[in-house]
Amino acid sequence: MTVGKGEPTETPLAGILNRLLDLKRRDDGKVYSDRQVAEWCQENCETGFSHTYFWMLRTGRRENLLTAHAHAIAAFFDVDAEWITTPNKAVRAITQLDLAIALRDSNVKDLALRGSELSSEGLAAVLAYADEVHQREQTGDESQSER
Repeated sequence: MTVGKGEPTETPLAGILNRLLDLKRRDDGKVYSDRQVAEWCQENCETGFSHTYFWMLRTGRRENLLTAHAHAIAAFFDVDAEWITTPNKAVRAITQLDLAIALRDSNVKDLALRGSELSSEGLAAVLAYADEVHQREQTGDESQSER
């Protein structure tokens, strides 16, 4: 799908592939390259594909995905192939992946763990404060004093 001057937009498939790449990292913490994904799939699955094909899927330049390729990509990321082949499941998966990515941050993880021990009222208060801080950060209004 494209907009304007032929620039690709993020399709549901591109979104899920990019989030999977962000979530699954190499041992050194770096993101896998398109070439590394394609090479792994060629070596470990019945059907391989080129790194250019994967890049085109990941950037939204191409949306047609063979079922065999979807299964190979799913195998690389160790996820259910339906995350890749079914758009509505992909949207739900993106939300789950975004949460998993956010939980990598130790402060986010600590906040979630502490929040799980709060009463409904306490959790509502923390959420209201978080919303207030988020709003201030979005508008650039850092002048209000911290509570």
